[in-house]
Amino acid sequence: MIGFVDNRAASAEKSPFLAEKLKIVVLPTLALIKNAIVDDYVVGFDELGGKDDFSTEELARGEVD
Repeated sequence: MIGFVDNRAASAEKSPFLAEKLKIVVLPTLALIKNAIVDDYVVGFDELGGKDDFSTEELARGEVD
């Protein structure tokens, strides 16, 4: 069950400090943050079936192939 899902985005090019702090070196990278701690990373979209037309809720529920 999903609690609160907050969808925030930041540009790695415009926020190099944040990208470095989150250890993002490959774009696209999704840093999944839970309780202010990085819980998981999705690097590229191959892990997500090679598509990018999923909702934040689908990603949070694990429904994205």
